[in-house]
This record gives sequence, C-alpha cells and structure tokens, in this order.
Amino acid sequence: MKTSSNHYYNPTHSTAWADSKTIAHWHTPQGHFHIRRAHLADLPALTEMLSHAFHSHQVRQNWFYPLLYWGMQTDLRQRLTQNAPYQISLVVEAEGVLHGTVELGTRPLIPWQPLAPETPRSSPHYLYLSNLAVIAPSRRQGIATQLIDTCEQLTQVWGFTGLYLHVLKSNQTACNLYGRAGYQIIQDEAFWEAWLLGRPPCLFLHKAL
Repeated sequence: MKTSSNHYYNPTHSTAWADSKTIAHWHTPQGHFHIRRAHLADLPALTEMLSHAFHSHQVRQNWFYPLLYWGMQTDLRQRLTQNAPYQISLVVEAEGVLHGTVELGTRPLIPWQPLAPETPRSSPHYLYLSNLAVIAPSRRQGIATQLIDTCEQLTQVWGFTGLYLHVLKSNQTACNLYGRAGYQIIQDEAFWEAWLLGRPPCLFLHKAL
C-alpha cells in the first residue's frame, strides 16, 4: 500500500484483518487518523456525512428532504447490521470525529454488463466501491486516497482480481482522484442511459489488482 513519508500503515494480512479495531493508521499535522470498520453507533454521523457529500444545499432545504434522509439512514442501517460476505463499511476517525467513509461490496454480474477482460464471466458477482465521502474541512489531506488504498488491499485479501466503481462525469475532482489511483474507464455512459436510470451520466471505472 503506497503512503507518503508521514503516513504509517499497520494492516494485518489475514482474512480477518478487516474486523480488527484499527485497519490502518497514519499521522499528519492535523492529527492521528485511523481506519476501522463502521458500527451502528456511527449511523447518525455517517448519514449526515453522506447527505452533505451527495446532496446539494438546495436539495437539503427542500420539503421532501426529511423523507430522503430517513430513507438514506434506513438503507445504511441495513447495510451496517447485515452480515453479508464480501461487504464492509469503513470510516476514518480522529479524536472521536468521523472524517471519511467508504463502502465495499459485491454487485451481481448481468450478461450485458461491460467488464474488464480479467473479470471472468463465470463469476456471479464483482467487487464494487461506493459511497466514498470525506467531510468538507478534512478534504485535500489524502483521506480519500487512504480509503481507496485500504479497499484495494481488502479486494486482494478477498481474492478478487479487480475493483469497480461509478463516478459522475461532472465530478471532475473525483474523476481526477480515481485517474491518479490508476482506474480505467470501462464504460462512458450515454445521456439517454443515465436519463432512463434517473441520474446524471456516470463513468464506470475499473482497476486491475
């Protein structure tokens, strides 16, 4: 796992390492950060973080936002409490404050799904990264990169050959982040495809590991 000179990682390489209290940790002038598995007690802070990361201020001021917030929290609660294989929610914590989060889980492989050549079509699913978010005051400190690195290491521990994700084409900051991390475009979603799915156009990315 690549780190800068002021970062220190201490992950275990067993299949149970993701269940340990601290998966990775590092020091910066801003504090001592560590990555761990998310717990149900993190639910309020995680919902707030994801809400601000993926919904604009205008949406958060709308009358229907409480219902949207409730639905987001309910889905997150379900993912935190279910014990599904190859699924984990991670958080970055420092001094009792959550600074970032990411989720890793499987997606079912459908016949028309575009995939990288190294992903076998015989596999029933592929590994997928989602909900990567960092709170605004803690951005541009390498937290997102550390979370991606940890997900990639866990991907290898679980025996997968690569990692997939979607990113909004309009989110240039995120596109640049994944590009620097070595992710390649598998599918450039057309406007009409995004319209049918009811969301802005995305890029489907992959990195071989």
